[in-house]
Amino acid sequence: MAKKTKFKAWQRISRKILYKNPAHSYFLDQIYLPDGRKHEYVHAKIIPGVLIVALNSKKEVCLISQYRYIHKRKLLELPGGGVDTKESPLYYAKKELFEETGFTAKKWFKLGRFHSMPGHTNSTIHIYLAESLKKQGRGSDMFIEGISRMHFVSLKKALIMIQKGQITHATSVVGIFLAAMKLKAL
Repeated sequence: MAKKTKFKAWQRISRKILYKNPAHSYFLDQIYLPDGRKHEYVHAKIIPGVLIVALNSKKEVCLISQYRYIHKRKLLELPGGGVDTKESPLYYAKKELFEETGFTAKKWFKLGRFHSMPGHTNSTIHIYLAESLKKQGRGSDMFIEGISRMHFVSLKKALIMIQKGQITHATSVVGIFLAAMKLKAL
């Protein structure tokens, strides 16, 4: 029988702050790996986020087309954004849905939470299902955030779009799958 080895965590030697603002902090840590070797590790502390799977009365999901500077193109995504810890994630989910789409919702259900890139950031994303939508105007942040289009597609079509590489935004992929599982659309 193989001998179990005791887990040994990484140990930080030093930390250098590369950049810091209220939403993001980037660090360069000098660490000891479990085998004793020294290593440099760059990582980010990022505020939590919310993502909303907003369904209309036909059970179609709301997708936005948002320009992403790093990718130099528009990506199809679910509405979402950052969370200030002064309020609950649900409060910010409602706020982001309205700001990015102009919709409010009567029914809210938490689908789950996950860590989007645990090797590089501590960010946690909270995912909500929003139903019984009501259009209350144009989203106030659409232009500022580079949102050029909003449309609804069936969950089945959204799953096919993921498979075809048309929806590549990782957190949106997770949100769509969680909603499809909840609604038994898989």
